[in-house]
Amino acid sequence: MRAPPVRLHRNTTGMTLLEVLVVITITALVMGIASFSFQGGGQRQARFSGEKLAAQINHAALLSTLRGHPIGLALSDDRYQFMVREQNQRREHLWRPAQQRGLNKENRLPKQGRLQLSINSSFVDLNAEPPVTPQLLIPPSGELPDFEIVIDNPGGNTGYRVAPGPSKFKALLSSAADH
Repeated sequence: MRAPPVRLHRNTTGMTLLEVLVVITITALVMGIASFSFQGGGQRQARFSGEKLAAQINHAALLSTLRGHPIGLALSDDRYQFMVREQNQRREHLWRPAQQRGLNKENRLPKQGRLQLSINSSFVDLNAEPPVTPQLLIPPSGELPDFEIVIDNPGGNTGYRVAPGPSKFKALLSSAADH
């Protein structure tokens, strides 16, 4: 007579204590990594927006110099757009959104981000909608005017400042807390 087969698996359902501990540990690790990566997200977004704006202003200054025509920057409280002046059939000069690559779309700040503009140390009131004419002109000489654009950090107290560099031919980014 043969011995009954040995069963290796139990017919019980559920998880053992060890399996529960492993699941809790893995969940805690994933949540810790996720929370670490989201810390300072608003500050990173504000810095990225400032770097992008500084690069676009430098690009606009170069294009303005190469083409011999001014390029404008129209700002509202949460977005900005580069503009060029064109002549219509009635020989009127009108500002239109720029079509040049890198400048051709409206740029929005991250949620709750805000722009502040001052020209020649005078604060410029920015509305919710972009204006039809730019507030900041980049002349064909390429020399940037005396301006300061502050990008407020959403949910934080440190913003970023875009302003002309020492040579006035290049916009630079710095922390607004430094000024």
